[in-house]
Amino acid sequence: MTKVQKFVSSFKIHDLWNGVLYMNKTALKVIAVISAATLAVVVCGAGLLKEHQRQYERRLDYAKATLADEQAKIKDLERLATSFYIGKNQDFLNQGIQSSTVEKATAQLDEFKTTAADFAIKPTELPKTAKTLAKEKTALLEKLEHTSEKLQLQNRCNELFNTPIVDWTDKGQGVIIKETATLTEAQKVIKQCKQFKDDAWYQNITNYLNAAVNQINEVNTAQQIIDTLTSEKTGTYDDYLNLIGRVENIQNNEIRIALEQKIPAVASALGIAEDAQITFTTE
Repeated sequence: MTKVQKFVSSFKIHDLWNGVLYMNKTALKVIAVISAATLAVVVCGAGLLKEHQRQYERRLDYAKATLADEQAKIKDLERLATSFYIGKNQDFLNQGIQSSTVEKATAQLDEFKTTAADFAIKPTELPKTAKTLAKEKTALLEKLEHTSEKLQLQNRCNELFNTPIVDWTDKGQGVIIKETATLTEAQKVIKQCKQFKDDAWYQNITNYLNAAVNQINEVNTAQQIIDTLTSEKTGTYDDYLNLIGRVENIQNNEIRIALEQKIPAVASALGIAEDAQITFTTE
């Protein structure tokens, strides 16, 4: 018997069969494990999907409840915004209005949720009331912005005068500029007020601002004449008298007195005799 024949004869049929059975059992175990894992994934996925759906439904309920609450709140804010003004035309601000109150109302309105993205829901499922609320929110924000801007402009206008303006329905008479008032600031405020040129408030505040501009120009012109006559030392007695007239028309007492104190130097530069000079009385 050859070596090959001996090797083949050493294998028994039942050993071969046992090997096949062992392999089948192992394969079945693997299949069972895979099946169990697949089933677990399916069950878990179904659970997650169900939970996601529940969360989405809760967001829908939250959107409905929030929008209903905001509809009530915006009415209160609209009434508050109206109270910031006097008169039917809503041009003039109420005297008691505070910037902090306007800012607080604006902050509250900014927090309003009106879009599908705000609630993380589909646009098609956003309640119809949201569209109306969004328009009301935009309009009210604009009104509050205008209120804030008018209030700031009024405050800047008041910074130009000795006595703050209280009644802005007045036509703008009897104001006197501060020593610190500048033409640049007055012109800036006038320019920014032009956005409200269609209402009566604009007419009145520009009257005040124009009064400031005129007074500042009077002061600047008087100072320029003093500088010119003093430095060039050329001029007539009429120039001297015209200068005095300009200075006497200046309404701010402190500014007028400061300029009057420069007049003797002008008279000296022009060679005007002392007995022909004007003497000022300090009030």
